Amino acid sequence: MKYIIILVEPLNPLNVGSVARAMMNLGVEVLRIILPPEGIDLSRTWITSKGGEEIVKKVEIFPSLAEASANVEHIIGFSARVGKHRKYPKWLNDWRNEIDDTADETTALVFGREDHGLSMDDLALCTEIVKIPVFSDYHSYNLAQSALLAMYEVRRGKQTKDILEGERGQMAAVQSPENAAKPVAKDYQMLDSFVLDILKEVKFIEEHTPSHIPGKFQELIRRMSPDAREMAMLLGMFRKIHDKLLPG
Repeated sequence: MKYIIILVEPLNPLNVGSVARAMMNLGVEVLRIILPPEGIDLSRTWITSKGGEEIVKKVEIFPSLAEASANVEHIIGFSARVGKHRKYPKWLNDWRNEIDDTADETTALVFGREDHGLSMDDLALCTEIVKIPVFSDYHSYNLAQSALLAMYEVRRGKQTKDILEGERGQMAAVQSPENAAKPVAKDYQMLDSFVLDILKEVKFIEEHTPSHIPGKFQELIRRMSPDAREMAMLLGMFRKIHDKLLPG
């Protein structure tokens, strides 16, 4: 399934820029806009479109939703409004679960004006109406937020499972302690020496200090289980402190 975004008469160029940035994050490449009668200064989208500038440069302008969606199989209108004269909406997650990710088709995700959303005429063109749930008495999202949530929902499906699994694997390979180089015993011993010298110098450990206390610090250091890079940072830090307190 291929997705495109259609914005019907957006009023705020910063919202358009934010939508473009979200499109870049989520791999949606085509942005179509029906310009509002009062116009919109698309040159200001750069303020919020970091990374999505190319999408704004390639934006396709149409005079109506009918023309903007003429070559797509599915037109999905997003609306927070309900009423007896409107199509009954589906919840975002329910609609998402019906999508055939393997279909060689195009779906347009359509969003209306910031002030009153999609018109009845626009909704009549949509094959489905989708409502994004809210969890408060405030019933609608900002235009850019709505587009981001919708795109994320469609991208979290089967078609990106392999990508997400690959990213998790890469993250695990980088972050997993099991895959990090380990410090050797002499590193721990050198850190023990620095720490104990410092504690003695600042009188935390004195002649009357219980004999098990130094061992507790050694135990604590080993329980931290730093990798080799972290150990190098600890050694560098405590060496500086050691040399400052005990010059020569």
